Amino acid sequence: GVMEPLVAIAERFAIPVVEYRNRYVSMPPRHPMHAGYDPNPYVEDADVIVVFDTAVPWLPSQVRPPEDCKVIHIAADPMYTMVPVRGFPAHLSLTSTADIAFRMMLPVMAEYEKAAAAKIAARRDKITARHEELEEAWASKLAKEKDQSPISPAFISHCLNNLRDPDTIMVKESPLMGQYVDIDRPGTMLNAGAASGLGHGMGVALGAQLAAPDKLVIGTEGDGAYMFNVPISAHYVAAEQNLPILWVVFNNQHWQAVHRSTVGLNPDGYAAKSNRQPLTHFSVEQHYEKAVEVSGGVGFRVTEPGDLMATLDKALNVVTGEK
Repeated sequence: GVMEPLVAIAERFAIPVVEYRNRYVSMPPRHPMHAGYDPNPYVEDADVIVVFDTAVPWLPSQVRPPEDCKVIHIAADPMYTMVPVRGFPAHLSLTSTADIAFRMMLPVMAEYEKAAAAKIAARRDKITARHEELEEAWASKLAKEKDQSPISPAFISHCLNNLRDPDTIMVKESPLMGQYVDIDRPGTMLNAGAASGLGHGMGVALGAQLAAPDKLVIGTEGDGAYMFNVPISAHYVAAEQNLPILWVVFNNQHWQAVHRSTVGLNPDGYAAKSNRQPLTHFSVEQHYEKAVEVSGGVGFRVTEPGDLMATLDKALNVVTGEK
């Protein structure tokens, strides 16, 4: 796994780690070297950037590294040959899985540790202070939104964190916010994002439960993503294979992925200025909690934040009772 050797390197040499649109959690979000989820402030200020297993490490339309910044890519395919056109700088491309590369880097970097002690100490202070600012911003956002109706994704993420145990496997095809989920071991947060679109998160959750029948699996879906998954089929397979999964559908009556992509690429465009962007809103109220009942499951609908934790506890009792 990547997490153990990456944390060891980041901790020892005070290296900030940004997780940008990550498929897995590589650095526990509470770790002082976790630098959040936005690479831009680090890219524009870097003298060296190590990109591991990331085809798009930043958006060149938003930020570019300094001219004298060295960019190193580490991946099984560091040239990302599956991408027809890719324009990121690459001063050094290393063909290796990230975990092996990190384990090999540690003793080599240790040779320079003593001479760089002052730089490492100064960087540690700087990155730790930045991380504390992130923690404060996350806590402030949660405090501001915990009583908000409709229920905030930050508050849902916080409640799911309170529900889970350290071995729970979570699947993210939703607005679940990783900074509120204290993942500290590999393979327990699966961001279902290897394909070109939404609609396979439920299959990922079914596979995870099949592989780890004794663990709790929580599948989180946006309402649009939930429909893309053909949920009736997924719920049937869960019942037929005896795979009790706690499903959470974040329903904002909205294609958030379409909205975010449109505004991200054209922040000053017509759609960004529109109060109701085309192809982003659902006009019919959907009762997704009823879909699971087709295959004998139990569904709950929650609209107020004060009811969320108690309802999640009820759902958990149903799931654990079926194991």
